[in-house]
Amino acid sequence: MATGHRGVSKLFSRALDDVRKSRGQSWKNEDRLSPVSKKEPEHWKLQQLREENRGESLQECRSSQRMQRSEESWQQEIRHLKELLVEKDQQIWRVEHERKTFAEAHVDTLALLSSMQAALKQEEQKCASLQDQCC
Repeated sequence: MATGHRGVSKLFSRALDDVRKSRGQSWKNEDRLSPVSKKEPEHWKLQQLREENRGESLQECRSSQRMQRSEESWQQEIRHLKELLVEKDQQIWRVEHERKTFAEAHVDTLALLSSMQAALKQEEQKCASLQDQCC
């Protein structure tokens, strides 16, 4: 039985050595895996950040929608102002055209008046010379 006991003892010591070796490797693996175990909280942090980002994304989305509505409002205001500008430009063109027309008519009237005054002066001179001849 001593031989049997010795055989069991050898098996036991081999098994113990194997366990120690595997533990040594597992400790080494744990050293390798320790960043992984540390990453679990980081994973949770990432998940928490994602959830916060969802909230931020929702806020950003709402903000973006507000900005889009604001942008649309400004674009509408710009279109309205452009339409007003076109109308005012047309009014200015009409007023300038009328002024030009009135200025040309005024010049024509002054020229006609000037020629009428010259004709009147000639007629007055004729009348004066006829009166001198008559009387």
